[in-house]
Amino acid sequence: MELIYSKLCKLSTSMTSEPQRGQVYSPKYVKNAGSMENEHFNGYWLDIAFMYSMRHITFESDRFPALSGLATFFSKQQGKQYYAGIFSGGTAHSLLWCAVTPVILSRRKIAGYGGPLWSWMSVNVRIMFKGRGGDDESVSALRDVTFKLTPRGRDPNGTLKDGRMDLTGNIKSATMRRITAKEDTSMRFEANSKMMANFQLDFADQARLENESQEVECLLIMDGDDGPYNVLVLRRVKQTLHFERIGIASVDLEWFVVGNSRHEYITVV
Repeated sequence: MELIYSKLCKLSTSMTSEPQRGQVYSPKYVKNAGSMENEHFNGYWLDIAFMYSMRHITFESDRFPALSGLATFFSKQQGKQYYAGIFSGGTAHSLLWCAVTPVILSRRKIAGYGGPLWSWMSVNVRIMFKGRGGDDESVSALRDVTFKLTPRGRDPNGTLKDGRMDLTGNIKSATMRRITAKEDTSMRFEANSKMMANFQLDFADQARLENESQEVECLLIMDGDDGPYNVLVLRRVKQTLHFERIGIASVDLEWFVVGNSRHEYITVV
């Protein structure tokens, strides 16, 4: 048991190196994951998510049900709640994902509801996580996080009809522009005419036209040095306090500290 636990701890270092499929899905590892401490389990789950994203599920409607059994098992073993690919106690780290090939993604090609955009399960391509998968409590800048998911059938972890995440956090406005005239997903955001960061959009159809700008909001996810990426880039949904995720980025924490940062209760869909 101690040897297996030691290997699990070494394995769950997301994402300094790519996990090996044989290790991640090993029956011994899965069986003994229930005895892992929180920070090690969080990293292990991100490894599973990484490997799962490489499977390229044929039918979009199968993405949630195919992972439901394993998610339910871990939920019981760990005593955690599961929300569309995210376990309680690991929310911040699980939100900092990005698609390896974002330029090919388009929401117009997804039939029906593909899942909440804050979830890595909303995309059917290989993803990677930019956090280290540790304990959320010491680094998360999010407060009062609650999830509201509406399943399509009887399985609470299966296909969804709707999903939202409510939270209190620090947000700050910026302007998004295309980096080059080339039609890709490479964007930058600026504040007070100063370039703050470059980032990739999650979906190609979220891109702006050349020389066209758009106001976006940056939600601080990590309040420490646990990883280079620390914000979700959000776009307001109409004239509400509802936002949709369009990417992740790395910004200087001082930018949030010095002026115009807002502490708000918002909904991310």
